[in-house]
Amino acid sequence: MKPFLFNFDVNHGRRMNLHNTQLSVYLLSPNESMKRTFGFSDELLLIISGYANLQLRTFQAVEDAFSHQPFRGRADPLTYFLVGEDPNLVGRMNDYLRDHPQSRTPIVIPWSEAAKNLDNRWYVTNKLSTQLFARDIFDYQLPLDNDMFFFGRGKIVEEIIDSIRKSQNIGLFGLRKTGKTSSLFKVKRSCEDNKVAAIVYVDCKRPNIREMSWRKLLRYITQEIAKILNLPKKSANEDLDDIDYLRETLKRSPKLPVCIIFDEIEFISPISPLDKHWKRDFIDFWQSIWSVQSEIRKLSIVVAGVNPFVCEIDLIDGVQNPMFGIVKELMLTGLNSEELTALVRRMGRQMGLTFDDEAVKYLFQRYGGHPLLTRMACSFVNKRLMQQNAERPVTITYPDLRTEETTRESDLQFYCRHVVSELKQFYSIEYDLLEKIARGEIVDFLEFAAEPEFIKHLKGYGLIDVDKSGKPKFRIPVIQRYVAVEAARKRKSGELRAVLEPAEREEWLARRKEGILHDLKQLLRAAEKKGKKSPYGGTLLLDADRFAQISVCKSWENFSTFINASNQTLVETVDHVHGKKFFYQELEKLYPHLFSALVRVRLLRNNADHIKLHQKVESNLEQLLEADLFGRTITSTREPWFLLQQIVMDETFAAIQYEIGDLA
Repeated sequence: MKPFLFNFDVNHGRRMNLHNTQLSVYLLSPNESMKRTFGFSDELLLIISGYANLQLRTFQAVEDAFSHQPFRGRADPLTYFLVGEDPNLVGRMNDYLRDHPQSRTPIVIPWSEAAKNLDNRWYVTNKLSTQLFARDIFDYQLPLDNDMFFFGRGKIVEEIIDSIRKSQNIGLFGLRKTGKTSSLFKVKRSCEDNKVAAIVYVDCKRPNIREMSWRKLLRYITQEIAKILNLPKKSANEDLDDIDYLRETLKRSPKLPVCIIFDEIEFISPISPLDKHWKRDFIDFWQSIWSVQSEIRKLSIVVAGVNPFVCEIDLIDGVQNPMFGIVKELMLTGLNSEELTALVRRMGRQMGLTFDDEAVKYLFQRYGGHPLLTRMACSFVNKRLMQQNAERPVTITYPDLRTEETTRESDLQFYCRHVVSELKQFYSIEYDLLEKIARGEIVDFLEFAAEPEFIKHLKGYGLIDVDKSGKPKFRIPVIQRYVAVEAARKRKSGELRAVLEPAEREEWLARRKEGILHDLKQLLRAAEKKGKKSPYGGTLLLDADRFAQISVCKSWENFSTFINASNQTLVETVDHVHGKKFFYQELEKLYPHLFSALVRVRLLRNNADHIKLHQKVESNLEQLLEADLFGRTITSTREPWFLLQQIVMDETFAAIQYEIGDLA
């Protein structure tokens, strides 16, 4: 304990046996110096393990310790000290964090090292400085499956749980990446932990779900209910009609209510773009559920998607919509000001970033409380400071954020596409209206605004506000910029792909290289967990070092070197692992966005290295350049070789984000 006593008071300590693991657990109160230096406001947990081999159960025990009194509610929920005898303590912890990115941040201290620094008053401070700020916890894009980084949404979650408790139906709707799935996971955890209801979660976007007929899906759900409730199997059930099977299963269940959560409901609805059978199956499926629910009152439904259209339309092809009028609608917008402040400050503090009041206010106004856009903006700030080797902790001010707004939001355009992609895919009228507002076509907007249903959802998403005079205003300016650029791109009006200024290019390229390599690994790990075939044969990327060495293109020779390095790392590795046929026959089906980006690399590399191309390849290259340059020729553009490099890097980075989003 001695090295800690220079900076902390010990308020509590005891021996605990958790998950068959003995630990010493202490509650440390930081002194004023620690509070000023690292922004601590809560006490910190110190956990000492005497085992020579740190095992997975140790991490389970650590998580359990946080839930016990007096630690629960007093200890900082994101950071703790871990002292252990394992000689490979740091390596094992790094492996664990790589596989569990939503974990708390541990300050790892080897037992033997601490024993040599008993009288070193700076030892713990130095450990905090080197480890606490090294992890970018803002940069996480998948739905949250634990409470670690779950902020806000308390009212929404409680309202859904209350509906489940009363066996009433409810719907949660909002733009992508606003936290719908994370909120549903929170509802599921709370219901299970508190025995409110048995929850069956159905991800309608999964191919094996959306491709089912309505009868197969109904039987699948019934089997999941029986499994969760541990109901004994009865062979007679196998002979029942699918509707009767669900009815009999619910009758056999204990008093515990049952709730079925349908996430991404659009994919099993009449507007599904992929599986047309749901245009007819939708009616039969929901008529069946509604008939069972009318008879057995302990079944409730939660549906989630982008737009409440499937619950609002009264007739589908002249037939009464069975969902009409039976689902209460909730719209999920961005976090409110207090929730966003808590997210930015608590997560930022763990990374040595203190956002002052004006900076937080700017983030809220610029990104409308949208959790993903805000976190990625903060991640951009963190990465810039890392590149500059800036000393931490550091205070982030409004002028800091305002100065780098253009560069930062060029990066955020990829995430903006995620946010509005399904609005564009499923609800073209609303998206067209959004385009008109973004492009300043206010007169056309006002014609639509005369019919309130056209703007109801855009307001519900928290995308726009409309004042008493009918004047619209975007609540998320970065989305406005994205939609306007995409609209102009569609109309091929002007040179829209702005070329970065020379002074910004080195920093941009460093960020883009790091982003591609880092996020591609994240994609490959996520694919491996889903059992999806890797284009690179695993989660490692060969020749990544060569790609990391590419430099800013200033000439044809620079571009030739760049495109060859990109091709060798990203394209030829696929051929080497699977053979060339895989690239065109399977990759497009497995990873369509990544395939499009890699085709660009392959075509440009072939053009750079071959005097004459096959006619089909030449035609494909022409079409590619026409799309990328919005109809202009490469010779008519300013600094063509850097522009092509910028397009390749940006589109590759974007493709990886789309694939991560699809996996999520």
